[in-house]
Amino acid sequence: MSFGAAFNTFSIKLVHVDRDLFPTFRLKVVIHPNESESYLFTRMIGLLHSYEDGIEFSQGLFDEDAPTILCSDPVDGIKSWIQVGVPTKRKLQLALRNSPKAQFTIYFYNQNQIAEFCQMLKGSKTNWVSEISFYLIPTVFLEQIAPLHVSSPTWQATFIDDHLYLLLEKSDLETDILSVDIWSEYQNYLATLLQSEDTL
Repeated sequence: MSFGAAFNTFSIKLVHVDRDLFPTFRLKVVIHPNESESYLFTRMIGLLHSYEDGIEFSQGLFDEDAPTILCSDPVDGIKSWIQVGVPTKRKLQLALRNSPKAQFTIYFYNQNQIAEFCQMLKGSKTNWVSEISFYLIPTVFLEQIAPLHVSSPTWQATFIDDHLYLLLEKSDLETDILSVDIWSEYQNYLATLLQSEDTL
């Protein structure tokens, strides 16, 4: 791990109404020198949205072969494989092959990443990503978090279905965690490419 890494400690009060979860815990987060605030906040939200016993951050940007977040145990191996942003095709296919029983989730934090993932799918004839859950955290929501971010904040996060209510520094924020139909997005991407070729 780089000596340039920073550390933030978060106090978490989490409520998942539909899953009957109410954990309270401290979370020490290692921050890569090149990590953007959008990436940091998205991986925080991703961990809380996908919360289960044993979930943790990996080495993140310090280890590009690992997912951003994972949950595993000695018996079943990797139970949850969670990526923030667009993984390489090789990384994703290798993970799907090596952990066929895992729950796979990818969180995007801007629209361009959806287009980038669709570009990665170019040439795919079958929906080999059908078992992966895709979400988009709205950029405007992440921008609202940024000025409230301090070194040791308390996050009070409540999820009702895929809607997040976040109390941060006495400010109430809320957003939908937007589900993304990536195969449909891919079909739209291909249609746009065809239209572009027809106009040449």
